[in-house]
Amino acid sequence: AGQRSQKLGAHRGRPHGMSNGAHVPVIGAAAAAHHGERRQLARQRAVVAAQLLRTYRNGEARLNGYLEDYAFMTVALLDLHAATGDVRWQAEAERLLQRAQAIARERNLPEEVTAVAGELGRLFLDFSDYERAQTSLRQAVEKESGADRIEAQISLARAEVMLGDFASARDLLNEVGSTMDDPRNRRLIPQLQVTRGLLAYESGQPAAARAEFARAGARVTTDLIDQASVEARAYVGWLDARAGKLSEGKAAVLASLEDARRMRRAALEARIRIMLAGVLLLEHRVQDAIAAATAVALEGLGPEMQAAVHQMRAESYLAGGDRDAARRELMLRDEQVQRLRRMLSSSDGLARRATMADLLANPAVR
Repeated sequence: AGQRSQKLGAHRGRPHGMSNGAHVPVIGAAAAAHHGERRQLARQRAVVAAQLLRTYRNGEARLNGYLEDYAFMTVALLDLHAATGDVRWQAEAERLLQRAQAIARERNLPEEVTAVAGELGRLFLDFSDYERAQTSLRQAVEKESGADRIEAQISLARAEVMLGDFASARDLLNEVGSTMDDPRNRRLIPQLQVTRGLLAYESGQPAAARAEFARAGARVTTDLIDQASVEARAYVGWLDARAGKLSEGKAAVLASLEDARRMRRAALEARIRIMLAGVLLLEHRVQDAIAAATAVALEGLGPEMQAAVHQMRAESYLAGGDRDAARRELMLRDEQVQRLRRMLSSSDGLARRATMADLLANPAVR
């Protein structure tokens, strides 16, 4: 487990170097969750509850799992959460990552400790736990090297953006940008571009944001769908629609939504559905906007995303004349905003972000 090839995969990538005969029990768990076979699921979770075990061929699972087994299991749980939105899988993934980090520390495997820190940071980032993400990703940046360090820097920059520290994010992205000529790093270009776009968007520079998003979004092809590129194309559509290009903007948002469905990325799909509801409101298709906003499943989303869903629902209901429903949604939105603030030692930076300014702008409900 001490070899570089056995590190936990960064940002949901598949870990390398799994030995022949290693058994990953999430396969049965995923199938059980998907088809409602609760008894099989309970047996699988009982195995996971204490620690991961491995076996060879048809033997009994009695050998302690390697760090690579924790890596594969975590990736599978995160994929399962992304596909279903079920928060149990996110919590189980976090528990396994914490366990893997403890094992790596016990065995004095600093590279593995760092790799787990990076994966934990990205997990925290997905669920609006921005300060914990910042702490874990800083650890990864300090001790990683090569493409792993660059990916951690990009994720850390995104955490800094979400915390409203635009200067720190810009410094990180400028440093990363100077490394993109290396062919080993080029797979990270869409992540870099979409994070640059997010920085511009949140700091109130929509034109610069659109330019960066367009560069990343142009990398989407029918054969290769990259999550960063799909997110970027959705932002391009949303910005175009807000600029009055409703037809082009809506087409880009719808195409991105279809890709998010194909990728089975629940959080990404939720973000794009919010954009679609906003475009439909701009088209004065109020009932369609309400349908789009209410179709977003809240389970498994972080507090900021949940707040955004409630905000869009409130705007849609208000446009349709249902003021009572709009008030209820605004109350739910405010609960999630307060939940987000409680997760931070200081929430001052949130107010610097354009998204949060929009989120906290109350529709006129009388």
